[in-house]
Amino acid sequence: MSRPVIALLTDFGLDDNFVGVMKGVIARYCPDANVIDISNSIPRHSVMHAALVLLGSYRHFPEGTIFTVVVDPGVGTDRKILVVRTERYTFIAPDNRCLSPVARESAGAKFYEVTYRPPVTPSETFCGRDVFAPVAGMLASGGAVEEIAREIPSIARFDIPRAHPAVRGGIAGVILYIDSFGNAMSNIPRDMVGGRVKVRVAGVEIEGVSKSYAENEPGSALAIFNSYDMLEIAVNRGNAAEKLGIKEGMEVIVEPMK
Repeated sequence: MSRPVIALLTDFGLDDNFVGVMKGVIARYCPDANVIDISNSIPRHSVMHAALVLLGSYRHFPEGTIFTVVVDPGVGTDRKILVVRTERYTFIAPDNRCLSPVARESAGAKFYEVTYRPPVTPSETFCGRDVFAPVAGMLASGGAVEEIAREIPSIARFDIPRAHPAVRGGIAGVILYIDSFGNAMSNIPRDMVGGRVKVRVAGVEIEGVSKSYAENEPGSALAIFNSYDMLEIAVNRGNAAEKLGIKEGMEVIVEPMK
């Protein structure tokens, strides 16, 4: 029998003990769990970043994985903690909309509000240790979700901005996410872009979409479809956000080349 997999996604960073303590608590409840870090470097309190990273990651994990997301700007308030069950996966997260994109892709998902309470009063600043980790461990060890949560009809949702048609046969989108390399991911999917195009963002115009970073000279700007199949602005061997002045929320325009 394969070991249960728990995947962590947090904004804790690695300088403090938070991630290690969560893993220690999980091990108490499920010693056989294989705990995998998706990332512990989500920008602090950025629910949108967490939602996007989770959306781009979860399909690559084995069936039965328990995803535990602790990006929780509402920690210490009366916000709910959720369990979302799909046909293949389980997700644990605050009810702050970070599970909305995943739930939207999963027909038949079931939603639960965690009712588990730790034997001692939980910390108002570290629910990851006191609630999220025990819940993940209990589910990984075979516990029934109904023993620690009650079913609810829906969860809080938000819509990731969508690209749309623009003038002159173009496409208008926005920068959603800047990764640690400084690459700027837009919300323009590959299937919206056809033929030879030029891309404009932050006052810079890029001709064509590259197949690889290395097609371009070091230090030059380029457009490329990333591993999410979304249009990305990058600089070969450089940081596009810094060099080009790109920020999240900036408009991106794609137009056919004449």
